[in-house]
Amino acid sequence: MISYLRWIVVMPVAVLASVIVPVIYKFFLKLLGPEHGIIGDFLLEAGVSFFMGAIFILSGTYTAPSNRIKTARLLFVLLLIVLVFLFIFNLNLNEYSAAFYVIPTALGAYAATKYDYS
Repeated sequence: MISYLRWIVVMPVAVLASVIVPVIYKFFLKLLGPEHGIIGDFLLEAGVSFFMGAIFILSGTYTAPSNRIKTARLLFVLLLIVLVFLFIFNLNLNEYSAAFYVIPTALGAYAATKYDYS
């Protein structure tokens, strides 16, 4: 019974964990101060995007009771589908910087799929 419940909450846990990353980022950003310059802001946003993708895969994979490698790959494919739509949506809105941050998210998710889940 518990394994069924864990399979049910894989996606919600993955989404919730990846949403918490920017919240923590905003909290620490307020502690550091408001001004980091253009390059600093770019690197911080790219880093947060990378960790959002990685946390999405890792949290969903560790929530799953079994088949962690297959779960990581499935979550990666689902995330890529969402990211492609998000990329196209941001390009249509002429939000090129937001469209760019899809790339570090995909790289973070890919890095998390290569993690040893044994």
